[in-house]
Amino acid sequence: KELKEILNLDLPDIEYVGLINNDTSCYHGHRHITNYEDLIDSYTYLEEIGSSYYKVHNCFPFELLPQLDSLATKHNFEFGGHIPEGIDPLQFVRKFNNINSIEHVSVLLRALSFRIENPLNMIEAVGLLDGQYLDSLAYSMKEKNIAFTPNLLSEMEFIKSYPDDQKHLGEALLNRLLEYVKRISDHGVIILAGTDNGLESDDDVNLYQELELLSQAELTNLQ
Repeated sequence: KELKEILNLDLPDIEYVGLINNDTSCYHGHRHITNYEDLIDSYTYLEEIGSSYYKVHNCFPFELLPQLDSLATKHNFEFGGHIPEGIDPLQFVRKFNNINSIEHVSVLLRALSFRIENPLNMIEAVGLLDGQYLDSLAYSMKEKNIAFTPNLLSEMEFIKSYPDDQKHLGEALLNRLLEYVKRISDHGVIILAGTDNGLESDDDVNLYQELELLSQAELTNLQ
């Protein structure tokens, strides 16, 4: 509320924008989307509060994405966030017309590991992203003006939880993720700075830490 007053924005509360499936693998408090009727209800709610953005989670049923995309076209709103489990990242970007952003660099690895067709283990997923696949993905994102919010700080915080004898593996993974952000940026994709910590009192510090990590990914100060 304070941020909205400072920026003089007439927007709904940010927390109500997230409308996603809520099963055992998802966080509590998100809206439960399991069928087309749920999708219509959730869109109607967004329309009532004046929002034109629909956030999806990795738990959003990927088979409902065509219907979501059709609704977005008909009612002039956009969606983004995670890549729902079940769909390949490149297919996700190329198939739908109303995506405006993708969140979390690690969601690329997760989506490859949980895609329905030819799921990959972590090593295979890293190998695929190390090749031309990531360049094709970034090219398609640039072509469709899809922004990317890597959330590197949340990756770094997760890696801190690694056991001491595996810290080197976590650091190597973080360096690889930094390389992915750099390659995506080199294709002209807009990189957004954001954290998973919400609008807490110390989020300004977290945001600066995110900017520092983007610098480690070799983005320029201007970028």
